[in-house]
Amino acid sequence: MNSTLLTVSENERILSKGLDEMAKHISEHDSEIKMFSGTSMLLTVNEHNMQLERALGECRREYILIDANLNSQKRILQPHIITPAQIVKQLRASQG
Repeated sequence: MNSTLLTVSENERILSKGLDEMAKHISEHDSEIKMFSGTSMLLTVNEHNMQLERALGECRREYILIDANLNSQKRILQPHIITPAQIVKQLRASQG
């Protein structure tokens, strides 16, 4: 029984020492932990930024199509929908 108590006491001492070392390590490397947290936040912000860029790109494409549709009703061709070179090519193809 005495050896069991000594083993428990030794394990407690080892555990306490390990916890103290962990606490010391955390306090010494606190700035690194904060830097990691900051880097993680930066990555998250960048990911959100990419999603917003994709959404804005989709909105721009939709706007171009809507604008082209409205202008086509006025019989105006949009050069970003069909270029003058494509118009000439189609006219030559239809004549020949």
